[in-house]
Amino acid sequence: MHHALRAHKATTCILVPAMLQGLVDILMAGAEKLPHLRLAAVGGGKVSGHLIEQARNLGLQVYQGYGLSECASVVAFNSLDNSDSDTVGYPLPHLEVRIADDGEILVKGSDFLGYTGILEWIPEWLPTGDLGTFNEKGQLIIQGRKRNILVTAFGRNISPEWIEAELLSEPEIEQAVALGDAETSLTAIIVSNAPDEHIEASIARVNHRLPDYARIGKWFRSPQVFSPENGMATYNGRPRREIIARHYQTYQPERAVS
Repeated sequence: MHHALRAHKATTCILVPAMLQGLVDILMAGAEKLPHLRLAAVGGGKVSGHLIEQARNLGLQVYQGYGLSECASVVAFNSLDNSDSDTVGYPLPHLEVRIADDGEILVKGSDFLGYTGILEWIPEWLPTGDLGTFNEKGQLIIQGRKRNILVTAFGRNISPEWIEAELLSEPEIEQAVALGDAETSLTAIIVSNAPDEHIEASIARVNHRLPDYARIGKWFRSPQVFSPENGMATYNGRPRREIIARHYQTYQPERAVS
């Protein structure tokens, strides 16, 4: 991808978080810069603000957005002159966005007419299945998927995508899944070829950026990548959490985070 962007002098591109992480990793390793790239839009999953800042420090003009197929894609986007790395920006003017009482993002406006072969009525306010909030400037912050929420033994509601985005912003960590429902601390299942001490250092950096209730208490190294072939990921790269959770006890012994 890096070669193609340079060879064709691309001025814009659209990335998912894993592609942005790969681009950041090779630029940090000394790959040539991309001076022609004026805008790289990133979305399709929770993105760490830390990763956005890393990319910008490497000269990538990265802007995060949020969209749904049901809304003809883009719902919100950071503008070039008013961008915040921890938000997906302002809702587009032809749409209305509000937050339900349970934290779910609802969208109203030019959305779709329904799913093929399904005659169910489409509500005026489309439930997205995503959790979010607005900051004081009116920018939308994505917290994670509603169905994935973890409730710890201390009663804290935590979106695992938030923790995983921070873990994946560390170059030593290739894939990560956070677990911890009804537990006193979170557990991370890590895919990485790095030595244990490097992973420990990465988790320590992530924990430093997280509040105490959301920190990783222990971790496992997964013996295999999460892929569609082994049933641990969807074809668009999202982890299948229930399947991974059922397997994690067969992984190598857990390691407490010091």
